Amino acid sequence: MFEKTDEFSKATNNIRRFANFTGVKYPLLFAGNRKNIYTLLPQLEKIGGYPTTLILDKKGNIHKIHTGFNGPATGIYYVKQKEEFERLIYLLLED
Repeated sequence: MFEKTDEFSKATNNIRRFANFTGVKYPLLFAGNRKNIYTLLPQLEKIGGYPTTLILDKKGNIHKIHTGFNGPATGIYYVKQKEEFERLIYLLLED
């Protein structure tokens, strides 16, 4: 995850709040300030939206890049996005 701040304690608090709010159970990595995003992940150079989710396969290769988030208030769009992510994750876990 990239945060607005370089301050580790502030960034990790933001990340914990995000994980608790969204129910994320997998590990999240603080990768630094958003200023460094294109240096560290040049694949995202053309993406200007946040949040951006990278879904990796078992070998660590980027399988999918998804920008944006449909929250529960978006109704069917939230359900569809959640179902799509779950299908993809289970498919990748089977490989």
